[in-house]
Amino acid sequence: MATVVRSTDVSSSSSRGKDAGKAVAPSSDPATSTAEAAAFLQNLRALSVSIGEQISPILEKEQGVDLRLCFILHNIAEGALYPSAIAQTTGLPNSLISKHIDQLVKKGLIARNLDSQDTRRIRLTLTAKGKRAQRDTADIFTTLAHERLARIPAKRRIAFLAVLADLAREIE
Repeated sequence: MATVVRSTDVSSSSSRGKDAGKAVAPSSDPATSTAEAAAFLQNLRALSVSIGEQISPILEKEQGVDLRLCFILHNIAEGALYPSAIAQTTGLPNSLISKHIDQLVKKGLIARNLDSQDTRRIRLTLTAKGKRAQRDTADIFTTLAHERLARIPAKRRIAFLAVLADLAREIE
């Protein structure tokens, strides 16, 4: 499990003492800014690992898919209908995507068909079973996210979601 770093852990040693435990304001000091960035990245990774560790056994038990296969189902549901499109959106090599697609076909969750516009291309579609699995996995993610967010006091949760939205918009 990854270590969580609190914003108070990245403050300079001169701010220890009576100010210890307070949130750290953004700093123009390069050392502090680097520490804040490192704490942000470490906590982002810790959150990702924690969510993966929590959701993976549930997905395996209830849907028979792991997190990787779940993301491929989601990509197909969102319109990535070709293996190359999935590779592009996930950043995974075509060979690995092909292997995962084979697993999903074997489980009856997706179907491979020739593209009616270009018979050299394979088009992927969710089967009825795949649509149910994708919908159910989305519900599992939503439930777990709700449970995690519910543990945060309302004011902090609203602020957190606003900051998260700001960060997400910056990459668009």
